[in-house]
Amino acid sequence: MPLQFGLKDDACSSWSPPSLAHLDQPPVFQFKAREPRDEARFYHFVRRNGLYPVPEADIRAEIVKVLRASWSPKTFAAEHPRLLKLWAAVDRGEDLSTEDAAAVGELEVRCATISRRLALLVERRDRFKAEAPGYALAFFLRGWEGVDAPFMREGATVMMACLVVLKGKLQKLEEQAAAAGVPGVVPGLAITELALHALGLLAPVDDDDQVVAEADPEPVGEAA
Repeated sequence: MPLQFGLKDDACSSWSPPSLAHLDQPPVFQFKAREPRDEARFYHFVRRNGLYPVPEADIRAEIVKVLRASWSPKTFAAEHPRLLKLWAAVDRGEDLSTEDAAAVGELEVRCATISRRLALLVERRDRFKAEAPGYALAFFLRGWEGVDAPFMREGATVMMACLVVLKGKLQKLEEQAAAAGVPGVVPGLAITELALHALGLLAPVDDDDQVVAEADPEPVGEAA
């Protein structure tokens, strides 16, 4: 099957989803090389499509604001340090106990019912987490072979409709492989692996990227 390319770039790198590694001929995908300003370009791209990254610090600050207003001074003084320790553990990549994770999640939900600003921030954060990997795939993907799907671009990025077709073709390939007993294949997993690989290409190359990426946030109204 011929390689489906939009614009061939000698700096492209080849990558295959790990879950498809046991296929006789795994599909191969080409990703454009990471450039110093790509993070800034990516954030402008997703903002044009209605996605806004929300720093976790903004959400936590609003939670603290709600708790300070809702709890008695004694309760706030006792519980606030514990909450900060749990957040710090999350930031270090530690797994919280089932009880602590549930308590932190429930606290966020309850605070969001009080603060409209927090509810909007959480909604934007969750939507960004869900959709950003797909937009990263559109941003970095440059072609593939081994999947019978057309490659189409809109400006500098792959058309989202094209990725929908690719997802369907991969799903069919995975279902056939899983039925044949190929180990590691899970229908629907390969497109997720591709999207997360693309998102991983956004690791900052220099400090300028991070500054531009975090600039110009979409305004959010004050708490109701």
